[in-house]
This record gives sequence, structure tokens and C-alpha cells, in this order.
Amino acid sequence: MKFDDLRNVQAMNTQEEDVRRHDELLSFSDVVSFFKHFWPFIASTAAVCTILGLLYVLTATPSYTAVAELLIETNQQATPTITTPEAVVSLDTPQIESEIVLLNSEQIVSRAAKILETEGGGAVSAAKPAAGASAPAEQSWLSRLFFGPPPAKTADNENKRLQALVSQIQGDLSVKRVGLSYVLELSYRDIDPKRAAEVVNALGDAYVQDKIEGRATAARRSGMWLEARIEEIRRLMNEAALDVQEFKARRDYRLADRPAPSNRDLGLDFLPKSSNQPDAAVTSPDGPAKPDATAPVTPDTTTAKPEAKDSGRSTGAQEAPTLEELDSRALTYRKIYESYLQAYTDTVQRQSFPGTASRVISRAEPPKRQSSPKRGLTLLGSLVLGSLLGFGISLIRTAFDETVRSSNQLMRQIGAPLLGEIDNTSWMARLPIIGRGFRRHGRRTEDAFLVLRRPHSLAARQLVKSAASINDAAHASGTNVIGIMGISRDVDASAVCSNIALLNARAGKRTLLIETEPGRANLTAAYAPQLSFDLKDVVAGGINPENAVVAFGKDPLLSLLLIGSSEKPEFWSNEHLEKLRQVISGLRAQYDTIFVHLPPFSNADMALRAADGLVIVGEMWRTKVSSLEEVASRMRIGDHALLGVVVANLA
Repeated sequence: MKFDDLRNVQAMNTQEEDVRRHDELLSFSDVVSFFKHFWPFIASTAAVCTILGLLYVLTATPSYTAVAELLIETNQQATPTITTPEAVVSLDTPQIESEIVLLNSEQIVSRAAKILETEGGGAVSAAKPAAGASAPAEQSWLSRLFFGPPPAKTADNENKRLQALVSQIQGDLSVKRVGLSYVLELSYRDIDPKRAAEVVNALGDAYVQDKIEGRATAARRSGMWLEARIEEIRRLMNEAALDVQEFKARRDYRLADRPAPSNRDLGLDFLPKSSNQPDAAVTSPDGPAKPDATAPVTPDTTTAKPEAKDSGRSTGAQEAPTLEELDSRALTYRKIYESYLQAYTDTVQRQSFPGTASRVISRAEPPKRQSSPKRGLTLLGSLVLGSLLGFGISLIRTAFDETVRSSNQLMRQIGAPLLGEIDNTSWMARLPIIGRGFRRHGRRTEDAFLVLRRPHSLAARQLVKSAASINDAAHASGTNVIGIMGISRDVDASAVCSNIALLNARAGKRTLLIETEPGRANLTAAYAPQLSFDLKDVVAGGINPENAVVAFGKDPLLSLLLIGSSEKPEFWSNEHLEKLRQVISGLRAQYDTIFVHLPPFSNADMALRAADGLVIVGEMWRTKVSSLEEVASRMRIGDHALLGVVVANLA
């Protein structure tokens, strides 16, 4: 084989692979078919969810949300610093989050609950009792009869009731920051708008009061510490003043009988240290000191060297405090004492008049409109949820469904084309539950004359397209005897057959319509209710077919060979089937096209003997692909042409 031939074969294989991949993809027509079939179900689920949402809106207890705004303190330094706004925000975030946690804490909420009980007599717990709270004192006689008298008010019960009230407020309270500011938004939800506003305002007041009390407590502790410190400094100051007075009274350069006070306790180590050790000898400027003649001589003094005595006397003179040093120490103690007194005065003033920058900048008012349930959003959410629920269920049903859904599916699994799609069902017939009743009620009443009674309807136009496709397939296979068979008894194949035969006759072709399905009164009652002879007489009684063939009154080119409605399905034995094949062979030359309406796929031999080509009629989203595959396999075994499939939903 040449290289060009191999390249052509490879190109053909590539094109076939591309076509196969294109057929397997989801096309736009498949999406349209999906929504066309399932939109009543999706609409039904959406309507049900919307009704449930409406019932919830009508029966739910409305709640109201009161909102107040609270300004918190800023501990930002007043000194100018080179800091970006982003850094300031990042530094303030932990502080603000801490304040939010503080507002939700049990300390603030319990203080607010006590304020509410003091002002309103516990209105929160009375209107909306929480779990674990004690029963109210006012009980009906029926309650006292079955449940006994209410429990007595004890400290334990009051604590439990207060804890329940605090838990209730914490559950319905919401605190959030307003933008990037130092303002916090307090919101509380309750069934009573007045009570919701009272709770929010009580929380704001409790927060500010807690801040003030915190300042007062801190000032009180600082005052106590300052009092102890001032007392100690006063003692040291008095000792320093006493040292100065003693020094002046003795008129000496040293204080041998009094030790110098310690400065380490007050952190005054910078002051010079004093030495209170007495010196036994005084240095003379003329030389070493001479011992007194009248003084007794001890061994220690006589044996000591003069150089050592002179060194000791010099050291004692240098370490002894002077008057200037003692005055400086006394003055330092006095200044420290006065500064501590001033700090103590400021602390007492702050304790007497504590203040805080936190304040409620916007108090809550009883809201006029309810916050929940939000009627518009609830109904819209119910509608969207119902639509999504219906869409999801439809997708699940499609994933596990084995019915015919698209023409690509027929070509892939059966190898037969989709010759037409006819849909004459109303939207009520597609409803999930009650639609079956409408389909049973509307079937086989006027569908046989659909192209005559409603020629401009959508179903009539679809029948015209299907008839053209069937004729093209018959010409391509070279047959003029076309069998039309429903895949099951639920499929109205007789209406499809009669309308297509009528369209062929109105197109100027001599057409013969043969009805072979016993028990179906559609064609016989609609076209020829008064029959002298029928197909049974021709097959079993030996009547000439021309005597049993009747012309359709509204179109003379359409001839009818019908079977009576009283016949049983067991009528078609092998002998009768062979006779039917002979009758059709004898009538083949007299007509351009012969349409044979075959019974459902319960007798495959009849389809193989009566017609040269077969058109299967099924229902979209109802006919299983496995049934169509079985029919196609039987037709291929008998070397009969399967012209294609027509899906018809006539109800």
C-alpha cells in the first residue's frame, strides 16, 4: 500500500473519531429536551417549597432587632510617631476584639440583667422564659392542681433564674465593629420591640458603668499603696531632719552616736553614704597626735604604730557626713514626700470623680419593622431552593434513567436515526403525580385526525417533518411497504401511522393504510365505523381484498383496510400471517405507499412478514433503550431494514 493511501486511511479514521466524540458530547438539543421534559417537575418542586415558605412566613413569630452604638476608649499614645494607618489598625484590632469579648462576657450581661430587673421588674424573663428558669408565681388553678404550687423564691432559685436570663441575652446578642472606627454596634433580637431596645440600652449603660467602676477601683488601690509609701517616706524624712538638728546641736563634724539612715529602701542610692564610726584620735596639723599624759596607757595603744593611727584618723574624717550633706538629704526626702502627697491628692480626686471616654453615642429605639422572618427573602429563597431541588432530582433521575433522551443516544446504542419527534402533551399531563390521569383521559380521542383538525399546531408541523423523513428513509432502502409499530401498548402508534398515511395521501400519493392490531378502536371507529368486511374476512374468510378496502371520505387517495375491534391478539397465527403477506404482495402494485400498523412488540414474526421496512414508535423519556435494541437486533437477524425511530408523546 502506498504512503498516500495510508495517509488517507489515517485521515478517515481521525474524522470518524472526531464525529464519534462529537456525538458523545452534550448538545444544545439535549439540554433543551431535558428542560422541556422536566420543567413541570422543577416548577412543581419550586411551587411546593414556595408554599412551605409562605406558611412559615405566616405562622412564624416575628422578632425585632434593636440597635445601639457604643464608643469605646482608645489607649493610643499622644506622642507623634511615624506609623502607617495600616499599622494603627493592626495594633487596635486586638484591643477592639477584647472589648467585644468584654461586652459578651457574663460580667457585663449580668450587670445589664440586674439593671433590667431594677427598672422593669424582670420583663425579659417574664415574656420569654428560658430553660431552667423558675415558674412564675401566678399560676392557674389547673397548673397548681397537676404540677403543685410554684417553688419558693430562694437565693439558689434566683441565681439559676439570673443565669438563665444571662444565657438568653448572650444567645440573642450581637456585637460588631462599625467599619474601622472605635464604634461598636450592639444589636439584640427579641419578640417584643420595646424589650429589645431596653436590653441594648441596659448593655451600653452596664459597659460604661463597669468602666467607671474599674477606674474607681484602680484609683482606690493606687491610693492605698501611696498611703503606705507616704508613711514610710515621712518617717525617713523626719529621721533626716533629726540628724540635721543633732548635728547642729553638737557642733561637731561627725555623728558618732547615731548611724546614718539607709537609702536603699527608697531607691536613693545616688546620695553619699555616711560613716557613723567614731574615731579615737584627732589628727593634728603639726604632726602625729600626742597621747595624753594623764590617760592610761594600754598595751594596744602603746604597741600601735604611729603610721597606722594617722591612716585611721584620715579615713574617719573623710567618711563622716557634713552639714551640707545632711541638709541635702533632708531636702531630698521633703521633695519626695511632697511629690507623693501630690500624687495621692490626684488619686483621691480620680477616686471621687471617676470618668471614662466610653459612652453610648446612639441609644436604641423600639424598632418599627420586624427583622425576621424576612418575607421577601424567605419567599425568594424558597423559590430558588425548590428550583435547585427539582433540578437536582431531575439530574439524578436522568443519570439513572435508561430511557431514550436524544437522537445521539439512538445512533450510538441502536444505530438507527431519529426520524421525528412529536409532542402533543399539555403541561398538565407532565405534572409529577396528577399528569398520568390527564394522559389517560386525553389519549386516542382525536389524535387520528390531528393534521386535519389542527393543521397549524406544533404537533402537526412535527408530523409533517416526520412523514418527510420516513419517505426519505423508505426511498433510500427501496421499499414501499412500511410497517409502523409501537414499542409498547402505552405508545399511541396508531395515531402516528394514520396521520402520516393521511399526509402522504394529501401529497398526491396513492396510499393504503392497513390496521392489523386487534382491540384498538382508534382507526376503525374514527375512519370507518360501519364496515361490511374487514381484514379478518380477507385473511380468514377468503374475501377479495378489494371488497374490504374502503376509501377515506375526506381524501380519495387514502384507502383503508381495517380489522374489527372485537378481534383478539391471538388471531394472528402463522397461517394468518402468511395469508397477510400474500394479500400485501397482491396490493403492492396498486399503491405508491402501503403503511401497515403493526401490534406492539409482542409478535415479532408479524413485523418481519408484513413489512419490508420498519419504523419504531416510542416515547421520549419513557421508552427504554434496551427494548429498542432488541427490536433492532431481530430486524438485523431477519435482514429487514430498520428505517428509524419516531418518538411521539401524544396525550
